Amino acid sequence: MKTKRYSTEQIIGILKEAEAGMPVKELCRKYGVSEAQRLKELESENHRLKKLQQSRGRCSLSTISHSSTVLPL
Repeated sequence: MKTKRYSTEQIIGILKEAEAGMPVKELCRKYGVSEAQRLKELESENHRLKKLQQSRGRCSLSTISHSSTVLPL
């Protein structure tokens, strides 16, 4: 499967659209990002944040695993 690469400027533009209220599903459709890809990237980011929090010892895993932050890319 071929992956698309976005420039920093493009990613910033997409994030601004999300902040302006455009639904994430609509953004994914607009920029050709599948739901599975978005969820895989979210899972990867969640894992990275869990490791960071564990290394800092500031909160438990159960607190982090209930995060609702979703990034479109």
